[in-house]
Amino acid sequence: MNVIDQLNVERQARGVAQSARTAKRQAVISEQETLVGRALGLAGEIDQQAPLLAQAVTWAGGPFGVGGPMDRPSAMTLLDAILAARKPNTASPSGQSGWFPFLDPSSFLAHIAHEIATPITGLIGLADLLCDTPLNAEQRVFADTIKSGATAALALTHDILDFAKIKAHGLSLLAQPFDLDNLIQDIATLMQPVARAKALCLLVDIDPHLPRHFVGDPIRLRQVVTNLVGNAVKFTKRGHVKISVVGLEAEAGVQQVHITVEDTGIGIAPNDLDKIFDPFHQAAPNAGLGLGLTLARRLVDQMGGAIWADSETGQGSRFGIRVPLPIADTPVMQLETSALRQESTPRPMRILAVEDNRTNQLVFQKMVRDLAVDVVFANTGGEAVEIFQSFKPDLIFMDIAMPQMNGCQATQIIRQIEAGRTRLPIIALTALSAQEDHAPVLAAGMDRCLTKPLQKAALRAVMAEFCPKTAYVMSPAAQLGRVSA
Repeated sequence: MNVIDQLNVERQARGVAQSARTAKRQAVISEQETLVGRALGLAGEIDQQAPLLAQAVTWAGGPFGVGGPMDRPSAMTLLDAILAARKPNTASPSGQSGWFPFLDPSSFLAHIAHEIATPITGLIGLADLLCDTPLNAEQRVFADTIKSGATAALALTHDILDFAKIKAHGLSLLAQPFDLDNLIQDIATLMQPVARAKALCLLVDIDPHLPRHFVGDPIRLRQVVTNLVGNAVKFTKRGHVKISVVGLEAEAGVQQVHITVEDTGIGIAPNDLDKIFDPFHQAAPNAGLGLGLTLARRLVDQMGGAIWADSETGQGSRFGIRVPLPIADTPVMQLETSALRQESTPRPMRILAVEDNRTNQLVFQKMVRDLAVDVVFANTGGEAVEIFQSFKPDLIFMDIAMPQMNGCQATQIIRQIEAGRTRLPIIALTALSAQEDHAPVLAAGMDRCLTKPLQKAALRAVMAEFCPKTAYVMSPAAQLGRVSA
């Protein structure tokens, strides 16, 4: 080959490479435009529904001590308005017998919370996907802002629901073994990026002589401690936030566990300190709705413990809780959730995802797109039952709230069809995180609950856990690449 021919070949190769880069860049831009467009649509839904949530809280004022339960016509009118805002083409359920079985404020607010949480969880999922695409510094700030704002809105929705439930009839608490060290470290890991962004030092000091494994409700304890640490990071501009854990043996087999969160932040004025745990009290600007510490106190009280605060303006704050926790008889076994591994298997895992929300379908699909799984979507419970019989999935992810046939009804039918055969794992997808919300779902025949917004790691861990030996969730080539790397 002469020099001219070689130059032509090199020029053509560079042209092909440039075209490939341009196509890839256009694909990324197209994906980003799709995600942002869907996010704007969901933001519009949330904006429409926010006044409806406020109206629901006002009308269902019983749990808040400002009124009684609403009458059925008022409840149905509000529910119709919410459904119309979320799904304009959805038929009114007012005339459907048995569609609206609850009248007490707590149950009504639970339904309202789910309807409003649906677009919020979708927005969080889209923000996660957007953050996984190549972004410049300005775009990343916007994407992070979308995610943090939507996460705060979801937390607010859950706070309203939890507060209503506690006022109405209390929250049921778990009594299961858990690893306290891991719980505290997980909270610190969660808050570390926020602290680092503010140049704060986040410290953890756990008494090495304290037992690690206790029996209690790790979900609610995590909620309380996360609230205290989150407030400390939020209202500290410089210095540190420190989580300290110690324990004293109260009686044989029971420890009085003390968890303290101290900061070098703005502090709290004396006249606010006495009211800091009151509902809707805000001791500082941008302090949210003022329910976080109220919920923390109610939960700690229900655990048989106590919560306290000590602070001076400009001198930082110290919040502490004391909860009695029985020591677990045996250490908590750690599930092997990193097992996205290949098992000498012949085919990809078959997944049936039942979800009526298109945005949530998109988020699910993109979360598993680099795995060797065969995913089929069903839009309703009826479709899920039909696809279950023809597709023969290895695992079903089942949304709970769907029109016509909901997730619980579809699950019950599937369990009847498979009677006498190997039980298929069915994982519930729900926006509600309270244990009492999960109980009827599990009673309907589902095996576990995943709370929306879905987390990629949790989703993949469930797939790995329930993957049969006749399938795999990661292709042999991909697994070999991971090992060799």
